[in-house]
Amino acid sequence: MFECYARTMRCHVEPVWGWDPEFQRQGFARGLSLGSTKVVEVNGEFGGFVWLQKSPESTMLRLICLDPRYQRSGIGSRLLMALVARVRRLRLKVFKTNPAVALYGRLGFVPVAEDDHMVEMVHVGAAAGTAGRPKPHHAPTWED
Repeated sequence: MFECYARTMRCHVEPVWGWDPEFQRQGFARGLSLGSTKVVEVNGEFGGFVWLQKSPESTMLRLICLDPRYQRSGIGSRLLMALVARVRRLRLKVFKTNPAVALYGRLGFVPVAEDDHMVEMVHVGAAAGTAGRPKPHHAPTWED
């Protein structure tokens, strides 16, 4: 999973904080232990992962990492909409430089805070009563 993280996130992390591979690997391992990690499978093989942290008020999408060969194919959108359908309130933070900011906006996430490098966004999901939201179909699966 770390290799997928490094391939997808290094270009955003390095300009802001630098990239020490061992420091990143250790921080990644510590962080994953604090939440729930789901492996994303695409056609039966590793496609990436989703890292969530749940609280009574909301679910924080700490990280969604898709292998670059699956990016910009609709898989991320379907994963996000599946999550939105399952939780009351989905929050995330994203680097401003990440093209996914536009995707999140198209999917109904709204910015609620930002700093020099990151934007925090929130989506009030179908589980909170926003009926009529399109249901995802043929979403990739993740392991519990």
